[in-house]
Amino acid sequence: LGVLILLSLVLPKAFSYNNKLLAWWNGIFRNFYNEMGVLLKKKSYSSLFIIGIINGFLPCGLVYLALAGALAQTEVFNGSLFMVFFGLGTLPAMFSVGWISNYISIKMRNRIRKASPILIGIFAFLLIFRGLNLGVFLSPRIDAVGAFIQSCF
Repeated sequence: LGVLILLSLVLPKAFSYNNKLLAWWNGIFRNFYNEMGVLLKKKSYSSLFIIGIINGFLPCGLVYLALAGALAQTEVFNGSLFMVFFGLGTLPAMFSVGWISNYISIKMRNRIRKASPILIGIFAFLLIFRGLNLGVFLSPRIDAVGAFIQSCF
């Protein structure tokens, strides 16, 4: 999963935006964004509800990263717990984004935007290191996986 995350950071920059598949993919999400803009202008509870539903279909790198972290767990319960805590951890951030955005300059927003790929890359390397099964603190030996595979045969 760590390798896939690293590839997702590197490969988009390697492809040209003239690619027809990327143009089609971007077109789909452009429609979502346009629809959200129309609904935001309405400022009603029903439009905000629909925006929330549409927003769930937009790609989010941090959610994909959390899913990768959940899939890296050795048990389904641990993966589920990972996603629950990810969701709980994002609640304060989501509620405070609107409030804090009034106080953060464009320069600071750009710094945060530039730091995101670096943090995602660090997490990818941690997943790779964990997968090496070295038996050290950040890469514990996972005997349960080997025992599970042996029990299948």
